[in-house]
Amino acid sequence: MGQPTIDVVFNNITCAVGWNGKDSSTKADVIAEHLVKWSQCGMKLVSICNGTHPVSKQATNLWQANHKRNHFKSFVLRKEIHGLKRQMNDDDLSDDRRAEIKTELATKEMSCKSKESQSGGYILNDFPQALEEDLANCYGAHLPNDSGGFVDCVIQAEYQADAVINCNIAKILW
Repeated sequence: MGQPTIDVVFNNITCAVGWNGKDSSTKADVIAEHLVKWSQCGMKLVSICNGTHPVSKQATNLWQANHKRNHFKSFVLRKEIHGLKRQMNDDDLSDDRRAEIKTELATKEMSCKSKESQSGGYILNDFPQALEEDLANCYGAHLPNDSGGFVDCVIQAEYQADAVINCNIAKILW
């Protein structure tokens, strides 16, 4: 059996990494660092990115508006959370009021985290190129490491990364 190979769709790991507010080059650096760490296990990693979606599947104006609205809502919720935390420091609060504030605080923190997640994590068009540059130049990830693992060149799918993964699986099976 050959070297274990894992196809990594980096559009999916962006959600796990969580990088709201970072530009493409910083995002690429974060993903490149993760890929290099994973390759230390002796695996070949093939990073694949989704291509441009057909017009029928592209983000609508409504989606973009929701994205911005969630960003603003998370900002407002952060201010409210800050105010509630200041109220908690007040010594004159009754136990009932303190319990109400704790409950409200937990609800707002959960909602804020949700809004922040919904407002970030999108990938800019230059991301695949920035990732390839980081992998090749900064990390030397295309060369086998001490355990024999490496990160292969970034593959950009025409539309969906799933089709590229399916072709890779078919090559193994046939």
